[in-house]
Amino acid sequence: MLKHVNHNDAKYHQSAAEILRRHDRGDAEANITSAVRDFLVATGLVDTDEIALEQHPALGSRQAVDLTALDTFIEFKRRIGSSGDPNPDYVRQLDDYLEQSHKDGRVRMGILTDGKHWLLRWPNAGPVKLTLPYACTFHDADRWIILFEWLRDNALTAEENIPPTRQTIPQHFGPQSPSYERDIAVLKALYRRNKRANTIRVKTQLWRNLLMAALGEVAGTDAKMDDLFIRHTYLTAVIGMVVQARFGVDVRERAENDPADLLYGREFHNKTGLQGVVESDFFAWPTEVDGGWPFIATLARRVARFDWQKAPNDVASILYETVIPPDERRQLGEYYTPDWLARTMVREVVTDPLDQSVLDPACGSGTFVAEAVSHLIEAAKTQSLNAI
Repeated sequence: MLKHVNHNDAKYHQSAAEILRRHDRGDAEANITSAVRDFLVATGLVDTDEIALEQHPALGSRQAVDLTALDTFIEFKRRIGSSGDPNPDYVRQLDDYLEQSHKDGRVRMGILTDGKHWLLRWPNAGPVKLTLPYACTFHDADRWIILFEWLRDNALTAEENIPPTRQTIPQHFGPQSPSYERDIAVLKALYRRNKRANTIRVKTQLWRNLLMAALGEVAGTDAKMDDLFIRHTYLTAVIGMVVQARFGVDVRERAENDPADLLYGREFHNKTGLQGVVESDFFAWPTEVDGGWPFIATLARRVARFDWQKAPNDVASILYETVIPPDERRQLGEYYTPDWLARTMVREVVTDPLDQSVLDPACGSGTFVAEAVSHLIEAAKTQSLNAI
């Protein structure tokens, strides 16, 4: 678990300064690697046993990654390029390592660095981006916290027990997050390689038919519809994992031992007796394709970093609004009622909660029925009723 870091402790400054000294002297790659390794351990971003040097990116590979920390490859160069603009050959080298690892069953992040310039990559990352949060320039040891936070939040996924809020959920699961971009890029590649498979083709068509039945007409090219299907796949997987975590399922354990079950919900059913909440549907197709299980496991490990017991009641709507942009929500006619408005409406309409019945058509995230149940429980407590 990531330890508390005292920003005023001189040892962090000294460790960061050593990275810059070795960069400025033009030291060998191995010396820069050693300095970065010491910084990662000193700041608690990783433990010593979570680091490996000269590790093969995949079984049978004759190549070796300079440093592997948690699920991240870090490749070092004396200079990654002129003025921080990376050498394309170095980028291709790291991308190749990531692709090998993906084919071998792991979905990783990758970093290319010379100690001063840091570039973030992932499988199918596309063109290089040199702005935050995709890159970081570290040039002042007094501001070592910038490098620390960049590594913590974007590359090493080291933080645990993150409180899920309207701020942290978009930061980690929305389009501004490199982890989200990695997951969507991997999911797109899986879909494009397998979209003509019979089961996936049928599921995609059924999904489109349901949209047509619900909306009458859905405007959009095939490419845009495919992108929407991919984002719905991602969204459904995340929400399903969040629900299971809130009900006590060990999402991280499932990720390591049976990642497909996180989309099927067998363990969830065994633990809760609930049916129809997490189950195989159109969006469980990643369980059927090569490379799908590593994707699910990687996503689950990211979900498991949060303390979902503290999640707001409208977490599903927060995730939906995070992943699906406003113009598409308008096109789909999907709008979530805020908790405060549902609460006000329920208390105005349900004037006798112990005797009135409330019907929810189950077309959304259950905001109204949740507020109706809360209203019922409050009324029962007022009358000292122990059982509902």
